Amino acid sequence: MFRSFADVVLPDDLRQYVKVPAISTDKRQILTAKPTPAFKRYQALLDARIKAIETRDRPPEPGDDILLSVITDGRHAAIDLRLVDPDCDNEPDNKLISSSATPSASGRRRQTTVTCALTASRTSCRAPRR
Repeated sequence: MFRSFADVVLPDDLRQYVKVPAISTDKRQILTAKPTPAFKRYQALLDARIKAIETRDRPPEPGDDILLSVITDGRHAAIDLRLVDPDCDNEPDNKLISSSATPSASGRRRQTTVTCALTASRTSCRAPRR
C-alpha cells in the first residue's frame, strides 16, 4: 500500500540519473563498536528521558522533550558521544574513529584526522592520529 502513494526510487531507477560507485567488496561493510561505559551511562539518561515523555499527561509544548529528539541524540551518541556532549573525552574505539581507520572502498584514500563540526555548540573536535 505504501508504494501506491509514495514516490519510491529503486536502485535501478537511480542509476539512470547518477553514477553509483562500485563497492570493492561487492557488499556493504557493517562496522560495529562495543559500547563504552560512558555510552552506557548516556543510554540510561536516554531511557529516563523516554520514561518522562511516556508519563507526561499532556501533549508536548514548545521546548518539551519529544521522542524524535531522544532518538536523534541516541543515534548521534552511538557515532561519537562528543556529538551530544562536547565535554566528553575522545573514545578511541567509537564508531567515528573506527570508520576513519577503515580504508575507503576505492582504497585510494589514506586515513586523515577526524574532524567533526559540532554546530549546535559551535565547537569542533579532532581525534588524534593513530
